[in-house]
Amino acid sequence: MTRSAHLNSPSPDELRALLDAAGWTAYAAAPMIGVTQSALAQAIRGETRLRGTAWRLLQILASQSARNALPAAPLP
Repeated sequence: MTRSAHLNSPSPDELRALLDAAGWTAYAAAPMIGVTQSALAQAIRGETRLRGTAWRLLQILASQSARNALPAAPLP
C-alpha cells in the first residue's frame, strides 16, 4: 500500500455515528473487525484510535448489512 492510500482512523464521533446507524453495540461490532471489545470501547471514548484498516472493514460490514436489510428488488 502506498502512502497516498493510507487509511485514517475515525474520530470517536464518526465511530459512534456508524455504530448507531448500523444498530450495533461495541460489544457486537468488535469481533466482526477483529478487535477486543475493550479496544473498541476505548476508541469510542476517544482514549485510543481505531486502526484505519479496522475502520474500513467496519464501514464495509455496515454497508453490507444495510444493503442486506433492503427488500428484494422485483424481477422484471
